Amino acid sequence: MVQLMPGLLYVVIITAVFTVLLVGLTAVSLLSQARAIARRRFIGTVYSRKNVEILGRHKPVLATMTAVLQSIRDMETDRELTTFKRPATVRLYENWFYLRPHFSSGAYLVPLSNITSVSTINDALAVTFSHGERSIALQYRCKNLSNWRDSLNRLRSNHK
Repeated sequence: MVQLMPGLLYVVIITAVFTVLLVGLTAVSLLSQARAIARRRFIGTVYSRKNVEILGRHKPVLATMTAVLQSIRDMETDRELTTFKRPATVRLYENWFYLRPHFSSGAYLVPLSNITSVSTINDALAVTFSHGERSIALQYRCKNLSNWRDSLNRLRSNHK
């Protein structure tokens, strides 16, 4: 009987670990799906798979492959539309601001005429844009924040 106790203890510990992992991963998956549904409802066509193809043949004004998407927030309801931070590719075109998270089939494509403000908050660039009646804040980090901020403001002022 004494020899069976360590074996049973291992079985109980392994079962508990796998149960915690299963419940945790299921919760993360459900939360991600709920955020995706909320993002689709709030943002609509700003984030889609077609946006990746739309700007494929155009040359960007400014581009970086090493950005980190921190958050996307609906300002009216103060609701977070992203689940976690993700590495991303950011490009600035003459008429569009483009952000595509890595390992994602879709991309964010915001017309420069819809961007209301560009600012730096805690070493991150915050781009606020309007979509329909909503105001959405997209926040990301990258190298040369001042260059991105200045370029976005310059192109945005040319569009008004």
